[in-house]
Amino acid sequence: MYDSKQYSYYTFQFDFSRCEVVTTSGICELEPKVMAVLDLLYHNQGKVISSEDIFNQVWSGRVFNASLIQRAIALIRKALNEQAATANYLITYPKKGYCLKEDTAKINKPRVKPFILAIVVLVFFVLGIVTHLYKRQHSELPQFTSLAPLTHKQQNAFAFSQNRSANEMLFVKKSDLGSALWLKSGVNESEILNTPQKITHTFWFNGQPAFTTRNNHQGTDVFVLNHLGQVNQLFSVEHLINVAPKSAGQRIYIAHLNQITVFDDKAAKLHIFSVLENAKGVIGFSISQDLEKVAVLTDEGQMRKAVSIINVKTKKKDRIFQDVGNYTSLDWHRSGLQLLLAKNTQLMRLDVERGKTEVLPYATNKTITQAQFDKHGDAILIEHTHLNVVLALKSVNENSTTFKRIDLAGANLMPISNSSGDILFSSDFSGEQALYRSRNNELAVLAELNKGQHLNGFTWLSDNGTFIYSLGKQLVINNGSSVKQIHSLSHSVFIRQFLPQQNTLLVHQLINGKTYPSALSLDTFEPTLLSNEQASCVTGDDNGNIYFVENNNTIKQRNKDGRVNTLLTTTDNTVDDLFSDGEDLFASIKRAEGYTVIRIDPDTAKFETISIDAGAILAGVEKQGKFWFYQDIAVKSTLMRLH
Repeated sequence: MYDSKQYSYYTFQFDFSRCEVVTTSGICELEPKVMAVLDLLYHNQGKVISSEDIFNQVWSGRVFNASLIQRAIALIRKALNEQAATANYLITYPKKGYCLKEDTAKINKPRVKPFILAIVVLVFFVLGIVTHLYKRQHSELPQFTSLAPLTHKQQNAFAFSQNRSANEMLFVKKSDLGSALWLKSGVNESEILNTPQKITHTFWFNGQPAFTTRNNHQGTDVFVLNHLGQVNQLFSVEHLINVAPKSAGQRIYIAHLNQITVFDDKAAKLHIFSVLENAKGVIGFSISQDLEKVAVLTDEGQMRKAVSIINVKTKKKDRIFQDVGNYTSLDWHRSGLQLLLAKNTQLMRLDVERGKTEVLPYATNKTITQAQFDKHGDAILIEHTHLNVVLALKSVNENSTTFKRIDLAGANLMPISNSSGDILFSSDFSGEQALYRSRNNELAVLAELNKGQHLNGFTWLSDNGTFIYSLGKQLVINNGSSVKQIHSLSHSVFIRQFLPQQNTLLVHQLINGKTYPSALSLDTFEPTLLSNEQASCVTGDDNGNIYFVENNNTIKQRNKDGRVNTLLTTTDNTVDDLFSDGEDLFASIKRAEGYTVIRIDPDTAKFETISIDAGAILAGVEKQGKFWFYQDIAVKSTLMRLH
């Protein structure tokens, strides 16, 4: 059992009974198993605990799975607002385990008399209450620094809604039958309904789960689940509902075109609540039952958006804000003084009294389709729309074999293996772009990017785990556990390949907005142009040849003597990328009907087409006839919690 009190650790408080880490900027809720890992590390401060020992104590009786531990460590670091490469509290000791740095402030301190301690605690308690009330009065939002998955199964969850009277949430996932309605209660998640109908929205009505589906007549049916789990239809409308309904008491509000309609459950009738005369449509709305007001986000045409407040009793409308941009949702803060707006990848708070907006200091790198304050107001729940890309390492002969598959939720990109079999790749499945290593099916975070940073390529430098990545005008060398060198450059570069014999990187230099293939020495960190013409897709082989693409369709070869000649021109198609297995050259070709791969003999310029799966795109080439492919490329949604 967890302890029922809070434990202090540096500037943090650990509440093991409530599974919370209290920081100076707010409260981070962790899953019970993750909190159990933190509990073990906390009570063994200063000691290195192996992955096996952690697993045996927290997941007793299960088959060892290192990825569970790595995920728990990553979530704990998020809560402690630190990254693996620069960790100050939770330290990784490669091949040994993990250690929570000892809080030296608790060592050799004189004992404080109980009555003095009680007075101090009381003073801080009173100050805390005063501070809390002051912040509530002024509706100051916390500084959001951490983004964590909102659901256990992140892949393609959407249409979430909160039960404001309990710690419950609904969300939808696609199923083999059609749609599955899921309930999250605390940290537990369960499927409560599976239907062949397409569930489009969820909401809560009288504390019970409710949802909408499209019917066969291009209309919308509205249902509620009773306490026995039985589905009861409330009403239907002869149009599609594109905005999630909201309930207040016995009333359900729905939006269609430029008007909001109310369904009264007692009267079992629909009537028009308000018409937004100058609007082309309603994008979203939110109800404040305390204020008896409805906030509405409308499309005014020509990318113009507006926010209006409607008084429920008088129906009076006041426009408080207008702007140009792709606004997607709004939500009342519990104080009633602010609204949360989502705009592309940004979150903004709108002061209702002044009509002024402020961009929240945390921005995501994915499009936000829905954002809500959690019911406590100290976190934001987000539905992201993102590109999902699966990596697959396969052979392409008649008996195609899949050797490796990386399918984390998000875009998994640019895989590269070293001779030890370790795979380096990037992914944004945690909500932010990061570098990962896959080793014997164990996943490790090697480098996380800060806000505003962009990953411009990476590669292994050795088989012992050293790698290099580009942040534009900075090159960062990491030995697998920490940053060892950072070098600044005059121009931004994108890393393509490492040539170990020359200790040189093949890169694209960005000069005056154009990309040029270049060789960058790791001895001097000075780049040398390989061509005076703009080009892309630079790569090299084991024989000293370097290849790149000009005009998107001409493959050039630069031999070790520096002579450049044309190897191949694809007149009606585009060269998407180039790779070498050391001997042959492989080109990913984009055609009108899709992508294909050709193998080119650099000596004769003869080529042959390689058969690949439909929808696959070449992502890399390994030796021994193994190819990396991007597969299952689709736009999907993920639910995240920003705190």
